[in-house]
Amino acid sequence: MKFGAMTFLNLSLIAVALAPPARAATRDDIYDALQRCNVMNDNRVWLECLYGAVQPMRAALSLPPAPEHQVRLVPPAALAAPAKSTVLPAASAPGGVTHPQPKKERFMAYVLGGRKEVEGVSFQSYNFDRAGHFTVTLTNGQVWRQADNDNHMASWKADPARYIASIRTGALGSSIMQVRGEPGAFMVAQVP
Repeated sequence: MKFGAMTFLNLSLIAVALAPPARAATRDDIYDALQRCNVMNDNRVWLECLYGAVQPMRAALSLPPAPEHQVRLVPPAALAAPAKSTVLPAASAPGGVTHPQPKKERFMAYVLGGRKEVEGVSFQSYNFDRAGHFTVTLTNGQVWRQADNDNHMASWKADPARYIASIRTGALGSSIMQVRGEPGAFMVAQVP
């Protein structure tokens, strides 16, 4: 029996129409997440973000989950369409731009994260505790401490001014710090 091009095309369309929608939706979600990883400037962070982005397919195939630090790197879908935000003038945020906290955070923003808290601000100082977790003071006066349950350890040894931090909200109210030119990202919390 010979199949012509039209018959093959018709069979392909029927197969696509009968494909489970969850699989297609999972692939679409992963593709969107992969695209959002493109905001990562550091190649190692970008690659880890890609690994985290495919987590839904790993779950669908009952494969072992990706490490939590990779999954946390994936920017939430809310970042795909940037919202208008008020930015403080550079003069009021020495060393970079700091985005003010909104008065009332929406539920989905809390769950998904993604809002920039600090962008391009130099370190003023940093130190490490006995467990190897850091506390950083930024030139804008903010102090951030690495979460005790974060296993990604920094190995900074240079002058603090060499390091430039960007911090965005993570899922469920967490905060994620990336340091320009350094691999990985860190779970942090602001010290009052």
